[in-house]
Amino acid sequence: MHMIEPIAYFTGTISGNVLTVSAVTTPPTGYSAYYGPILPNYVLTGIGITWSGGTPPGFPGVVSQLSGKPGGVGTYQLDRFLTVATTTMYGRPPTNAVWVKSDGGSQFNHFEQWGSYDGYLAQPPKGQTVFAQFLSDDVWDTNALNNMMLDARLGGSIASIFCTPCWANWGGNTGLTAIGTAGTGLAGTVNGIDLMGGQYNNNSYQGIYLGPYVSNVTIHTKVQDNSFPTVGGLALGSAGIEIAGAKHVAIDGSIIGNSGQYGTIQKNSVNIDSASDYIGISGGDLSTFGTGGVAVNDTSSSPNNKVCGVLGAASNC
Repeated sequence: MHMIEPIAYFTGTISGNVLTVSAVTTPPTGYSAYYGPILPNYVLTGIGITWSGGTPPGFPGVVSQLSGKPGGVGTYQLDRFLTVATTTMYGRPPTNAVWVKSDGGSQFNHFEQWGSYDGYLAQPPKGQTVFAQFLSDDVWDTNALNNMMLDARLGGSIASIFCTPCWANWGGNTGLTAIGTAGTGLAGTVNGIDLMGGQYNNNSYQGIYLGPYVSNVTIHTKVQDNSFPTVGGLALGSAGIEIAGAKHVAIDGSIIGNSGQYGTIQKNSVNIDSASDYIGISGGDLSTFGTGGVAVNDTSSSPNNKVCGVLGAASNC
């Protein structure tokens, strides 16, 4: 499977259910195939925007153009109401290459997927389970949001995801995001991720993001040159791997940092936040962190987090 659908990059504001576009971004050299006009049904996203604050919550979609140059500068009606100050946004067709809502024991071998919204999306609703997903020699590349998304926030459960290996580069958000929830009436968890080989490079934010209610993760891969400025428009100083509430994560023999091809855009090799626990990092090379960064930035103060025998980081094992 191989698709390229153009992204619409632009500067605009949102007031009520009207998007006002003031400028359309010129594609960087070599990326013209990924840029195009703003079209009906496009879903909007962008850096640092709290889309959940809309009515109803969620990413807004374009209903129709109200005025201006077709697909460019002008005004557009949206399918929900919210307020967004002037910022850079982008829009994509609301398509996902693989969208798994309830399944067990499926194999995705030798997939090559470009240009969707999320590349591989596991998103079970409440009471449903996605488990035993075997992704082998797959390319989830240049997708608008996350190249791979394990999303249990609807209250379902995700378990036993194997990616051996996966190429998840050039995403508009992350290479892989895993996140659960304990919201009212919901209890969504992600339990069991194995990332062996492959690479998670050149994404706009982190290469790998592990959020709350995620546990039992094994990582043995390459995570380089994330916080990439060309894809998202800004170099944000993101880490290669962000552990933001996950528990029981083992990172072993991985290369995490900057390759030297794109400067020192990936700041810290690994971030561990205050809610994360039982994080183990052993072997590998985390020494090529960015300017002002460190190999391991652990703000948790947990005695259960250990670093042992890693290039660029002090051991506490």
